[in-house]
Amino acid sequence: MRQELLVLVLVILAALYRIVDNYGWTHSIYNHISYRTADGGFLVNPFGLLYSEVTPESLVKLDGNGAVLDNGSTEFSFSQAAFVLHAAIHDVRKDARCLIHTHTLAGGAVAASRHGLRVVGQEAAIVGPISYHDYTGILIDPEKERCALQASFQPPSMALILRNHGLMAAGRSAGEALHYMFNLVHACEVSVAACAAAGGNIDDLCEIDDSTVASVHATASGGGGGVTTTTGPPPPVGSLEFDAAVRSLDLPWDVPIQRQSDSL
Repeated sequence: MRQELLVLVLVILAALYRIVDNYGWTHSIYNHISYRTADGGFLVNPFGLLYSEVTPESLVKLDGNGAVLDNGSTEFSFSQAAFVLHAAIHDVRKDARCLIHTHTLAGGAVAASRHGLRVVGQEAAIVGPISYHDYTGILIDPEKERCALQASFQPPSMALILRNHGLMAAGRSAGEALHYMFNLVHACEVSVAACAAAGGNIDDLCEIDDSTVASVHATASGGGGGVTTTTGPPPPVGSLEFDAAVRSLDLPWDVPIQRQSDSL
């Protein structure tokens, strides 16, 4: 059963890499998406492949100390920055089974802004609480970075803005992590555009009040964006969107339907 579950995780995570590539959120061979496995290890991309090249067989499995448990099917190893960032969060956030890290243009602009993300659009409200982590350089030293990253990214936040760096989204599943990253990326684009439209004067922005943000976040966190009319229990958060994104790809492997399960 454990081996069957691992195979499912591999095909889902590899599909997520292709989805992120299709959305245009990639940065050459850099950035990373991880998925924590049942034994406490986690899977990450081999450092050297484009996201469009990632397959279930190519994924690398690490333990929490950075030891390679399975190097996958390629000659490549893993990014030290990926290990430092993802291992720190997986170690303490049991609700963060899947982590997506991106370097989008608007995300980088917001990460470089002293004022951070302006909550001026519905997507920012959907994301909910935002965490921030100050930039100290390229993430290569686990002893230096681990505790600071863990302190920065605490529940209930599922979105982290790494100042002068980029974005991270967490999820209990691949679909939920995609849900938060999709809305975070869009929220950053709206924030940058709104600030430009206001001539850089944030006092001219029409920001959403805290109580409305909390209400929107709670609604959207109910699955199906909070607007599904399907009878029975709502689908897991992000599962409908994940399934739709998979259908838009021509993958050479089968991916289980996420809306039918909240375990992956």
